[in-house]
Amino acid sequence: MSDLGLFILYGLIVAIPATLVGGYLYGMFIGKRIQHSGDVEELEMDPADAPKKEIGTGLSFFLLGLPILLILFNTLSNLWFPGTTLAAVLGFVGEKNVALFISVIVALIVLRPYIAVKSERLYTEAISSAGVIILITGAGGAFGAVINKSGIGDHLIATMQDWSIPVLLLAFIFSQILRASLGSATVALVTTSSILGPMIGELGVSPVLLGLAICAGGIGLSLPNDSGFWVVSRFGKLTVPQTLQAWTLGGFIAGLTALATVYLLSLFAGFLPGL
Repeated sequence: MSDLGLFILYGLIVAIPATLVGGYLYGMFIGKRIQHSGDVEELEMDPADAPKKEIGTGLSFFLLGLPILLILFNTLSNLWFPGTTLAAVLGFVGEKNVALFISVIVALIVLRPYIAVKSERLYTEAISSAGVIILITGAGGAFGAVINKSGIGDHLIATMQDWSIPVLLLAFIFSQILRASLGSATVALVTTSSILGPMIGELGVSPVLLGLAICAGGIGLSLPNDSGFWVVSRFGKLTVPQTLQAWTLGGFIAGLTALATVYLLSLFAGFLPGL
C-alpha cells in the first residue's frame, strides 16, 4: 500500500473514536443542556401549500456528501491521473466553488417535489438568512487573516521550539495553538507541517504518526476568528456562548481523543506497517 493509502487508513482509524467521543457522545451530552436561542427564524409554511412527503435519509446524505465527493475526485484525479483530460475535467468539477454550485443546482432539482413552500418565498427566505451568514463568516475570516498577518504564528513557533516535550504532543500543541490564534485549520496544518516536516529524520518518529498528530491539533478550538464558527452559530440557532460549548469544546474533545489514539498506535510502531 502507498504512503497516501496508509495515511488514509490510519486517519480513518483515528477519526472513528474522535467522532464517537467528540461528536456523538459529547453531542448527546451537551444537546440536552442547550436550548436554541431562536434568533434565526424558521421558514413559515403557507397554509395554502399542500404538504409534501418527507425527504429520505439516503437522499439527505447524498446531497450533503455530493460536494465532498466532487472535491475528493478532484484531489484523487491529480494523484492518479496527472496531466490527463480526465484530471482536467474532474479538476474543474471538483473545484470547491464549482462543486458547491453543482450541488446547489442538483438540490434544487431533486428536492422540489419535497418542498411545500412556493419558490418565491423559499428563495427570499434562503437569501435573507444566507446573507447574514455570509456577512458574519466573512468578518470572522477577515479577523483571522488580520491576526495571521500580525506575525503571531511565527512568534509562537519560535517560542515553542525550545520546549522539551514529546514530539507528537509538540506537533499537536503547535497545530492547536495556531488553529486557535489564526482561525484557520488549513493554515495551522500547513504551517506546522512545514516546520516539523523537514526535521522528521531527526525526530525519530513515523511521518504518518506525526501527520496524524498535527491533524488532531487542527480539529479543535474553533473560535470566533474562524468563519466556520459563525456558520455553526447561525445555522444551529446558537448564541456565541452556546457555540463555544457545543462546537468549540466538542472539537477540542475530538482532537484530544484523536491524539490519544495516535499515541495508542505509536505503541505498535514496530508491528504495524508504515509506523
